[in-house]
Parts: sequence; C-alpha cells; structure tokens
Amino acid sequence: MRALLAALLLTCSIAQAGTFSVSVTSPSLQLRDLDPNDGVTPELTLLFGTSLADWNTPHFCGGEFWSNYSHSTSCSMAGLTGTLSAHSAIEWNGILTVDTHLFRSSTDNEYLTILGGGHGHTDTASNSQFEWPPYLLFGDTHESEAVSLFLRNDTDAPTHFDMELGFRAMEQNSDIPQPVPEPSTYLLMLGGLALLPLVRRRRAGNRSQ
Repeated sequence: MRALLAALLLTCSIAQAGTFSVSVTSPSLQLRDLDPNDGVTPELTLLFGTSLADWNTPHFCGGEFWSNYSHSTSCSMAGLTGTLSAHSAIEWNGILTVDTHLFRSSTDNEYLTILGGGHGHTDTASNSQFEWPPYLLFGDTHESEAVSLFLRNDTDAPTHFDMELGFRAMEQNSDIPQPVPEPSTYLLMLGGLALLPLVRRRRAGNRSQ
C-alpha cells in the first residue's frame, strides 16, 4: 500500500513537459578525385563492419522530457572508419533539423540542451567537423541548417580515416512550478487513501485470531 501511495504521489509531481527531435535528411556521401591526372581512382576500404549506407540514409532521434526530472538521451546515428586512397577526398552533406515543443509555458528552470554534430579526421591531419551550438532551448523551436564534412588525402599513399555522427539531448527540468493534477489523478489518490482503514482492520483481525 505504501508503494501504491508513493507511485501516486510521484505521478502528481512528474508530468510530461515536452518533446524533442533531431533529424538528418537529404544525406549524401561522395568520393572526390583531387588529382584526375594521377591515374588513381578514388576508393574507400571500410573496416569493422561500417557501411556507406548509414551516411546515405536519413536519421531520426526523438523523445519526451519531463518536469522535475533530469535525463540524457544518446542519439548515435552513423560511424565510418577505413582507408582513403591517395589524392582522394570524402564529401558528405545533409540537412540537420532540431525541433522542441513544450506542453506548458517555459520557465527559467525548464529547458533542454542538445549537443553533438559530426566530425572526421585522417592520419594525414585532415580534419572536418560541425557542431550543434550547445545552448539552452526554451519553448517551441524549429531550426534547420545545411551541414557537411570534407576529408582529404593529398599524399601519394592511402591513409586511415574516421567519421562519426551523433547527438545527445540533456533534459534538465528541475525546480519548475508543479503541474496541476487531473481530476482523475485526485480520485485515484483518494481511492487509495480510502483503502487504508480497511487494510488496517484486516490486519488487526488477523492478529486477534
């Protein structure tokens, strides 16, 4: 019975505050020939079971966030590692869109932080990255921007490369005004409280026997 009451009280103190989503659409990965006259055809040799399909497929990650609750949601979307041929480059482009929606008016203590982006590097010191600015999101937001990665190998030999794409949503929603419980929630609580005397009488009867 105590567990039931605790669950009812928790239901009243925690309410869904909103939703978020991160999506990458129109992705396209292509190889570029940096020296068309060298007779070398741009080529990738992939390692560890990674696939080019992950970088040419749209990705979506979303979820809910709650009042009086802090949580972190990881959105790992794609990874690629392998060898890039000489005088070649990897070019990737996509559209990054972030949406948030609050069910109630935002306050200074009700916010969402989205971190992450894409990055890549080669052993020949070619680096490329883009980041989603790690600022706080309040209220309803919809932001979209073109993003890209470009890794190049200007040497005469193949080089190792790595690429990653992913995000993390930090739901930090503590110390905000409590939501008003629905009437059905109050009825459920009262019903649980009404059962307490009955349970006590039953226990007392069992002891007397």
